Amino acid sequence: MNDGIVEIYCDESHPDILYEKTLSASKYLMIGSLWIDSNLRDEIKQKIKALKIEYNAYGELKWKKISPAKVDYYKALIDLFVLYKEQVRFRCIAVDKTKINMKLHQNNPENAFYKFYYHLLWKWIEEDSQTSYVIFCDRRSNQNKNCYKILKDCLRHPSYKNPSNIKDVFALNSKESVLLQFSDFLLGIASAVMNKTVEETSAKGSVILYLQKLLGRDIKPTSMYEKKYNLFEIRFDKRRK
Repeated sequence: MNDGIVEIYCDESHPDILYEKTLSASKYLMIGSLWIDSNLRDEIKQKIKALKIEYNAYGELKWKKISPAKVDYYKALIDLFVLYKEQVRFRCIAVDKTKINMKLHQNNPENAFYKFYYHLLWKWIEEDSQTSYVIFCDRRSNQNKNCYKILKDCLRHPSYKNPSNIKDVFALNSKESVLLQFSDFLLGIASAVMNKTVEETSAKGSVILYLQKLLGRDIKPTSMYEKKYNLFEIRFDKRRK
C-alpha cells in the first residue's frame, strides 16, 4: 500500500450464526474487507461501470447474483482485482460457530460481531503505521448506536505505533456503494469454499476456479501474512471452549 490513505470496504456473510448458532446451516461466520488506495477509488469505480455496460450487467454487483449468463462479467471483475496487485487487496476472516463461547462476549451477539470485526482489521493496520485508513462498513441495525465509534476507538488504541492513522469509520448502504458490493463478491467466494455451498460445475464454481487459477493456488485458509487474497481462520484458545 502507499503512504497516503487506504479505504477499507467491509461486508459480512452468515451473521445469523451469532444469533441462531444451532439453527444456521452454515458453519462459518465470514467478515471481509476490500483495501484500496484512495487515489485509485474513482478509477476502479469507472472500470466497474464500464464492465457493467460491456456485459449488460446492471444492478447490484453481488455474489448471490452470479448466473451462467453473467459468468464472464464476474470473471472480468476478478481480472480487475488481480490487475492492481497489492494496490487492491482483500482480507477476510472465518469464524467457526462451534467454537464460539458467547460467555466471553457477555452473551451479546453484537459484542461478538464487532470483536471479530476488530480482528479482521487490526493486523494489517498495525503492520503499516505510515498509512492512514478510512473504514466503510455495511450498515446494520445495531442495538448500540455507538458501535462504529467504539470500533474506531479500539483500532486507535495507544498501543499502535500511530493511533491517529484511523481517520474514521462510516456505515454505508451497500446498495449505494459499488465497492462494498465488490467486497461482497470477493467474500462470497471465500464463504462458499469454507461453508461448502457451491459445486465446481456451477456458474459460481467456475468463478471460484478462475480466481484460483489467477492466484496460482486454491482458495483456503492462509497465513496472516498473505497479501493479496487473505483468508484467515480464527483460532480459538482450547481452554476457552
